[in-house]
Amino acid sequence: MRTLHAYLLAATLVCAGAATAAAQTVGPLTPEPDRFTLTPFVGIGAGADLEGAPVALGVAVGYGFTSRWSVEGDLYVIPDGTQRQLVAFDTSLVALSANVLYHFPAERVTPYVAAGLGLGRADTDLEGTGLVGDDTSTKFAWNWGGGAQSTLTDRFGIRADVRYFTGDGLVPDHWRVYGGIVVNRIGR
Repeated sequence: MRTLHAYLLAATLVCAGAATAAAQTVGPLTPEPDRFTLTPFVGIGAGADLEGAPVALGVAVGYGFTSRWSVEGDLYVIPDGTQRQLVAFDTSLVALSANVLYHFPAERVTPYVAAGLGLGRADTDLEGTGLVGDDTSTKFAWNWGGGAQSTLTDRFGIRADVRYFTGDGLVPDHWRVYGGIVVNRIGR
C-alpha cells in the first residue's frame, strides 16, 4: 500500500510540476464559449479496490459554455490491473463518463473541480480464485475530483487531473491520476 501511495504522490507532483512550468511561460487555460477541446492523456489508476494498475490511457472531449463552466466526456482504459476484494484477481477496466467542470479564475494556472456520471466495464480473470460467477460487469460509476491546466501555445495546453471513481460489483472503486496535452479552440 505504501508503494501505491508513493506512485500516486509521484504522479501528482510530476503533473503539477509540468503544469506549473508551462504556466510560467504562457498563462491560464480557461474554457472558451462554443469551442471544443481534445485531451489525450496517460496516467495511472490505483487505490481503493484497484491495485497494481500500471497505466491508464484515455481521451477527453470538452465543450465550453462560459469561461467558467464546461462539460466533457471522457473514455479511458486500464488494460492490466489487479483487484483486491475478498481475494486478488486480474482485471481490465473501460470507463466512459459525462462530467461537469467549474474553472476558477487565476493568473497562471487554471484550477478546476469536476464531477460526473458514467459507465464502467470490468473484465476479470476469476480462474483460480475459487469465486464463482460472471467475470464481466458493467455498472454505473460516478466520479469527483479536480485538476489544473495551463497553455503551452495558442492552440495547445497541458493538464493534470485527479479523480475518484466509485463502481459496483466487479467495477472497482479507484483513483485516476493523469497528465494530458490539451488541443484548444476546436470548432467555429
